[in-house]
Amino acid sequence: MLLAWRLGARACDLFIEGWVLTIVLIEVEQGLFHVDLQGFGGARFIVVAAAVTAALEVLGVAAWGVTPGKLLLGLRVQRVGGDAAGIGLGLAVLRWVVLYGAVLLPYVGWVFLAVNAAVTLSTGRGLHDRAALTTVVPVPDRQGGRTS
Repeated sequence: MLLAWRLGARACDLFIEGWVLTIVLIEVEQGLFHVDLQGFGGARFIVVAAAVTAALEVLGVAAWGVTPGKLLLGLRVQRVGGDAAGIGLGLAVLRWVVLYGAVLLPYVGWVFLAVNAAVTLSTGRGLHDRAALTTVVPVPDRQGGRTS
């Protein structure tokens, strides 16, 4: 059941990241810097997209153990065997690089994502969680129980 919640949280994250990326490209790049978005692409787009995803994923996980999607669906990232939210900046960056960095590798990056999905399906922890020694758990509610 937790896997379905994780998938929902990832879908929320991707939607939010896409929305923020669109705003950044239109308002900042085009409005502030007067960049023509017709020819915008390649390395510059990758840098802007990486900055947006890193800001939304790394900072929240480092400080509070949540991405926007995990926050919405009542999940959090914590160290394996730990119970405190927030895993620190170093592990949050490692987790993000393992999850998204492979996409930048020509041809094999998408294969890595497929392998990561298969590992997550079979064990409940993706390669990015294993690399950073983290796990995703439901957030305890205020009465001491757990959310579903």
